[in-house]
Amino acid sequence: MVREAPQRPTRASFEPGDNPAFVAAIFTGLLEKKGIEIAENDKIPRIVLPDSLLNGILGGGQTTVEILKREASDYRVQAVSVKAREVLYTLSLKASEDWLIHPPGQEAVNSLITAEGPILLESKVLGKKPRTATGTEHTLPAMMVMFLLFQLMTFFMLAWVQDVKTGKIKRILMSPTTVTALFTGQLVYRLIWAWFQVLVIGGAGALLFGVRLEIPFLYTAVLLLVFMSASVALGVFLASFFANVEKADAIGVLMALVMAAVGGCWWPLEVVQNDIMKTAAMFLPTGLMMDAMGEFVVLGKDAPFPLLNFLGLLLMGAIIMPLGIYRLKKQIGS
Repeated sequence: MVREAPQRPTRASFEPGDNPAFVAAIFTGLLEKKGIEIAENDKIPRIVLPDSLLNGILGGGQTTVEILKREASDYRVQAVSVKAREVLYTLSLKASEDWLIHPPGQEAVNSLITAEGPILLESKVLGKKPRTATGTEHTLPAMMVMFLLFQLMTFFMLAWVQDVKTGKIKRILMSPTTVTALFTGQLVYRLIWAWFQVLVIGGAGALLFGVRLEIPFLYTAVLLLVFMSASVALGVFLASFFANVEKADAIGVLMALVMAAVGGCWWPLEVVQNDIMKTAAMFLPTGLMMDAMGEFVVLGKDAPFPLLNFLGLLLMGAIIMPLGIYRLKKQIGS
């Protein structure tokens, strides 16, 4: 049985500004109700209320609460910012002009903090509730896909260009080795090395960082295989355009980084708002792979097989590989 690591509470310090004590008490009380622990620490986010917050809310003008990042992570600051915004909404709906003349007592403040509303949201999940995946469970597959792309596309391209330039390929072909055997050996070697890389990244994630991926491993293995094939095909094809190692290195690394970013290895595809970029991702091996992996991570072992992603990667490799091999054969004069 796998234990989930306990989540640390989101903490923030608080500066009430020039506001009545009951305003600060309501604000901090609502924050704690929403899961923000108020503490004094120079390294956690700091919530700073504007002076005369109540007057600003009741007057209908712009009200700004500052969130000082300090040494906190972006994730923590964002969590504090969201909850602070929710508290402002609650205050704007519950605040009364009578408070300016007759401040509420402690009992009234406690009643306001513990009361439900003013807006109630009820959500229900029809069927089985999706599991909540951690950040590391999303990050590990993304890093694996990106480094596989570097290994199979960029490094293959660089190694081939280097071997052609130094005459290594021609020396191999002067032996009894056939062109078919040469390409078969190159491809099989890359695939074996890529699977070893998968084991290393997955093993290090599980053993060193405690990442537990509850994903359909058979589906993942099948999809990884066609992704590797498509990545190798791209490397083979791109290698045929270069005779200079330095140019191949510069362009290959740049292309791999762009494909990783657009394909969802740097951020989830779900947060991309540009429809053109989302569509472009589905024409890249990284996009097809990360789209399927995102579903695997969220739905777990109940995730369906991503047939369209599989066919897209398979078709990509089947079209690009023959073109690349044909061009490389012409390059080496075979």
